[in-house]
Amino acid sequence: MTNFGNIKLIKYYCELIIAIHQKHNQNFQDFWQNVEYQYAISMGLIQIGELANKLTNDFKAYFPDIQWYQITSFRNRLAHQYGSIDIDLTYLISTNDIVQLDKQLSVIISDFEKEYPDIVENTKNENI
Repeated sequence: MTNFGNIKLIKYYCELIIAIHQKHNQNFQDFWQNVEYQYAISMGLIQIGELANKLTNDFKAYFPDIQWYQITSFRNRLAHQYGSIDIDLTYLISTNDIVQLDKQLSVIISDFEKEYPDIVENTKNENI
């Protein structure tokens, strides 16, 4: 998959995380008590980290305002610290940082679509 395809998938997972929080009225108490809610958000964050890790270094360097290293590092924490998810940090990242990332990706995708319509056309099969 291309960088562009991975960016579109990352945005998709950002939108899923936002929608899950909206479904639960972004209620921290519900998040704290509802393991299914925690797992849904955590899985989305893991997917974002996996996809961010697949982006080329040149691509990530072109967008230094996005904290790529922190995204992949947090993915590793979620994926490998079995049974010890930091609930507070996961909630904070998924309610604040993911919203910001979603906005940043919207701009990147829009700019890319305007600048490189031929590449976008060739990546249509990479859509979800």
